[in-house]
Amino acid sequence: MGGNSRLGFPACLDDVICIGSTDGKGNKSSFTPGPYPEKKYSYYSTLGEGVESSWPRHLNKDKGVERKSGTSYATPIAAGIAATILHFMHQSPNPDKYLLSRLCSKRGMQMAIRQMIVERDGFDYIVPWELFHKLGEADIAPAIVRFLRYI
Repeated sequence: MGGNSRLGFPACLDDVICIGSTDGKGNKSSFTPGPYPEKKYSYYSTLGEGVESSWPRHLNKDKGVERKSGTSYATPIAAGIAATILHFMHQSPNPDKYLLSRLCSKRGMQMAIRQMIVERDGFDYIVPWELFHKLGEADIAPAIVRFLRYI
């Protein structure tokens, strides 16, 4: 596992944004493969250790709640961040449908994600609040629109 593993499917595909797992402080999880130089601009990481998950009560004595770890837990967190960006942009005044369609592309979402990353352990660690620290809430939508015009 970890650095001895190859990048799995579908993460190895060029059209896929790879998501690695970190602990709550952004440190790479031991089971996260890579980083892979060929995926440099599409390999991100986010929380994937100790994620509170729901389980059927008959499988877990702790009232159906269990903490799980893995890139399979980091990926939906990253998808939630991407969905939040999309929702935020749709709520902006007079959203430009053409530019919003660009945001739905791999390259467009990468442009948005790159505004909220911190380099950690060879990965681009997604830190959503970085976007607010860099820009402020009122400037986020206009900044993302500016980036989308260049793709």
